Amino acid sequence: MQSVTINKSISKNIDSTNQNSRIILFDNTLPSGINENRVLSVNGYLKGLKAYANITSLAEAPIPAIELTDTDQDKIIKVLNIEWGNERIGLDLQFSENGTNFITLGSVSLINQQGYPFRNYSLLDFYTDSIAAEIGTNGVIACEVKDQGYGKLGAGDVLSVYGSVTQEIVFNEFIVSNDVDENTISLDAATSTPVVSASTIRTGLTIFNDSTEKVYLGYNSLVDNTNYSIPLSPNKGYEFPQPIYTGAVYAYSVNASVLQVSEFFYVI
Repeated sequence: MQSVTINKSISKNIDSTNQNSRIILFDNTLPSGINENRVLSVNGYLKGLKAYANITSLAEAPIPAIELTDTDQDKIIKVLNIEWGNERIGLDLQFSENGTNFITLGSVSLINQQGYPFRNYSLLDFYTDSIAAEIGTNGVIACEVKDQGYGKLGAGDVLSVYGSVTQEIVFNEFIVSNDVDENTISLDAATSTPVVSASTIRTGLTIFNDSTEKVYLGYNSLVDNTNYSIPLSPNKGYEFPQPIYTGAVYAYSVNASVLQVSEFFYVI
């Protein structure tokens, strides 16, 4: 087995224009362009999740009146009374194992705290008591704004949810049976030309520039000598890395040129 790690950022702005829908923060499905036939599992690790809120549409909530004689429990109760006993907007933290059926793991109270222009909230604790929350294959984390009797986000309110996740894609490096399709592709001058079509059963792809012209490879038909992903010098080849890209590939050269293409497939 082999694995590939992909680090991703979470950055969602929530306001009065999108607050009436569930906000997907992370969808632990296989990224596009990776051959799903070789994938054994897709593991997601939520490593950080926080929220920034600047709420001005609600009446100010007072600062908790903490006394020197208060016990730790007294302090907690006073803080909770401020959080949940004043005008507030709810933010539910949700999880789904399949992207369809969501459960609520907890909620935070968004308030307009007296004396402070904004508040920060730590949200990772709703998903784990460890340093990272493990999200299984096809698992989804989301949030949803809730009306607690005082309305939802107003036009001037700001709510941002941000964090980081890591995807670990585990795939089988052994291929039992393969087939190869070898083609010669002629490129007309200054024309974007399809090299290979998308294929979910592709296991390997090598493209060799069999000409004296520089060739530019890209992943859509807009590829040219200024908009490209892979430059290919004359008499040089490029082998696509694993896990293999399964989308379409296009090529462009200023003058006419020739490519030798070897595409490998599962035998089904």
